[in-house]
Amino acid sequence: MISYKLAKQLKEAGYKPEIMFSCEIEDHKCRADKPDCKLSILNPPTLEELIEWCGDDFAGLIVDVNPHQPKWRANSECGHRIYGDTPSVAVAKLGLKLHN
Repeated sequence: MISYKLAKQLKEAGYKPEIMFSCEIEDHKCRADKPDCKLSILNPPTLEELIEWCGDDFAGLIVDVNPHQPKWRANSECGHRIYGDTPSVAVAKLGLKLHN
């Protein structure tokens, strides 16, 4: 699963469908800038959706055996190699790179 921070970056970069958040604390007027606010992702993107968002530049996803890097690597046709702890994180970060 991707983090709130990464989901927020995707949303700000124009990722569609829109990512929505909800506060996990009941009886609480939640604002993202409040330190006690615990936002969770209501509709996290699937791996397939993230790959589609990368478009034709997506070249593949592999498990990297390098012990000094997170284990998943998403590659693009234009030469980007983006690492993540999970396949979704690696592809989401690649999508951000391609859309910025």
